[in-house]
Amino acid sequence: MKQKQANETQSPEAKEKRRVYAKEYRKRKQASESSQPSTLGIEAKQKKRLYAKEYRKRKQVIESSKPSTLSTEAKQKKRLYAKEYRK
Repeated sequence: MKQKQANETQSPEAKEKRRVYAKEYRKRKQASESSQPSTLGIEAKQKKRLYAKEYRKRKQVIESSKPSTLSTEAKQKKRLYAKEYRK
């Protein structure tokens, strides 16, 4: 209540000065908040990176456990050659 009474007794110049200051303060605050990435965004990026890293590891393990197509084709050629040779 005292603040309201104090505002009414202030000169128009003082009121305008406070209004302008408050406006600039809000702009500065918004600019500083937007320039700093939120912690949620950082955590989400880290989570994605971790998932991608694990995915690559799993994919590599799966591919290494499968015989490559080149080696299977080579084995088939050898078998075919062996069959032909036996005849």
